[in-house]
Amino acid sequence: MRRLIGLVMVASLTLVSAVSFALEVTQVIFYPSSATVVEEGQVVAKNGSVDLGYLPESAQVDSLRLTLDKPLALASTKAGKVERDPALTKMREDLQVLEIREEALKLQVNFLKSLLDLKNNKAWEDLPIASAYKRLDNVVKRIATLTLQQSKLKDQIKRKKESIDHWRQGHAWRVMALVEGVGKTQARLVYGVSQAGWHPYYQAYLEGHKLTFLFSARVWQNTGNEWKGVRVALSTTRPWERVTPPQPQPIYLRPVEPIRILKKVPNVMTLKGTGKALAPEAAYQPLEGAAIYKPHGLLSSVSGKKRILKVKMWSLTPRLKRLSCPAQDQAVYIVAQVGDLGQILPPGPLEVHQGSSLGGKMSLPSLIPLKIPFGRDQTMKVKRELVKRFLDEKFGGKVEITLSYRTTIINQGSDIREVEVVEAVPVSQDERIKVKFKGAEPEIHPSKKGFLKWKIKVPPRGKAQVSYSFSVKYPKGIRLNHPF
Repeated sequence: MRRLIGLVMVASLTLVSAVSFALEVTQVIFYPSSATVVEEGQVVAKNGSVDLGYLPESAQVDSLRLTLDKPLALASTKAGKVERDPALTKMREDLQVLEIREEALKLQVNFLKSLLDLKNNKAWEDLPIASAYKRLDNVVKRIATLTLQQSKLKDQIKRKKESIDHWRQGHAWRVMALVEGVGKTQARLVYGVSQAGWHPYYQAYLEGHKLTFLFSARVWQNTGNEWKGVRVALSTTRPWERVTPPQPQPIYLRPVEPIRILKKVPNVMTLKGTGKALAPEAAYQPLEGAAIYKPHGLLSSVSGKKRILKVKMWSLTPRLKRLSCPAQDQAVYIVAQVGDLGQILPPGPLEVHQGSSLGGKMSLPSLIPLKIPFGRDQTMKVKRELVKRFLDEKFGGKVEITLSYRTTIINQGSDIREVEVVEAVPVSQDERIKVKFKGAEPEIHPSKKGFLKWKIKVPPRGKAQVSYSFSVKYPKGIRLNHPF
């Protein structure tokens, strides 16, 4: 009888709780490693207070903001840790029942196993052999059945404990508001959570001369709650980081005893073309300033699972550039160049596709205009040949090497292709080494850095060639840093 009364009281408390608040998550603003959650709905004031429900364990309680419409006026808001709750009490009672059943099964199994101890159990000696075998078989089967029930109970207990942990994660705080006035009104509760975030994700598809560029977002949340059909905004700001400027600190110098430092080569990347070292943690440069992006459609998010939202799609006709550096790689590479997309994009991973084939993965270039490499053009082939190598050991201890190269570009496509072919003639950095350029076909002259750049048009299902030659003269005793 007492248990029945207790269950009725629990049900009554749950019903009152359900009537006094009905807030639902309607909007989430995702930041890189946190989020702002907006809950809205109708609330009822009773005895000068409003029960606004639960907040997850990851909620930033000091960020709570509540607004109420008339006839209610807000006096104060308070969030307290949930220690007792009808729903939590019910789950704990269910768990206790399961644990008692498991213990009872354990005792039964142990008792039946003790019956199988034939040495210490004299009762088996008075039974006929056939009857003893039959009873032993029944005991073994009963032990097997109870052991299976035990295993199932353990799984139920495990799931129940996980449910309790999950519930506590999503219902760690209870929010109450002291108000002036009575009746129903609309409420809007805003708070921050730390267990959420997003990062950008890009895909680029090149089909012939058409480029489809997709900007998506991977969003996640581990609040313990399920967000159904919420509006989403994506922000590049980090609201929980420093917002006030640092204070300058004095620098005091004092003599110290010299110590021996073991020098270690740092693990760094080098910025191409600059020679400057870039520390690994600086390889990802966050977007400066604040930018807001609004994905298409609504989000339904289950705690602990990532979702991909489409933010924007561009259908573009880019300027396609084909490049080949045959000395480094005998292939033609495609780079698509597009102008201003109308908004700044945060840095993130980029997948490039040629048609339906994945070409590779890289980081989104931050250059304007946007230049997206798509890897090798599979419809074009490159063949580079050394057509002449002549070594002349001259009188006076001099050596002269003359080299001639020819590169053939083959177009297997159905339209004419323009390709920029880049070769390099050596540039001497020692007055004892003399380099002489002997000509190129089509005719061209090297730059100060020794580069030869041709822009050649390759006919459909045809080919085109470039060639060049040079000589290097140097004293016989010198060893060059480049093999010829």
